[in-house]
Amino acid sequence: MRTHEVYRIVVDHDESVLETADTVVFARQEPSEHLLTTGTLPGELAAALDRIGPRTRIVSLCTSAFLLAAAGLLDGRRATTHWALCDAPARLFPDLEVDPDVLFVDNGRILTSAGGAAGIELGLHLVRLDHGAAVASAAARRCG
Repeated sequence: MRTHEVYRIVVDHDESVLETADTVVFARQEPSEHLLTTGTLPGELAAALDRIGPRTRIVSLCTSAFLLAAAGLLDGRRATTHWALCDAPARLFPDLEVDPDVLFVDNGRILTSAGGAAGIELGLHLVRLDHGAAVASAAARRCG
């Protein structure tokens, strides 16, 4: 996978792993001009997102909410994204309620966070859900 930095991320699996994943996390992904103009994803990315299992928890950090919205995963839901871009999803995805005043939104299966620091808060929320408050508190102390 290419990044916007000077390094690449090597993934050991192909997109078929999405079919059996318990949780899929979308790290910050700036929306492309194509997505911002059309509200649609490139075919290859849309096909990969379609492979996510129906019970898989899906987590979007920061601007990756645009990917989930374009895939239809946020239709009829409340979500958030980076504060600087909260107006764009309302224009592109009228079935999406964007809340610019929260750190993250937990819809059960699908969770979205605002900016980068809000992604840390969402991560600690997930740790609390999966492992309890004591483990989440210990993790938060280590972040500090």
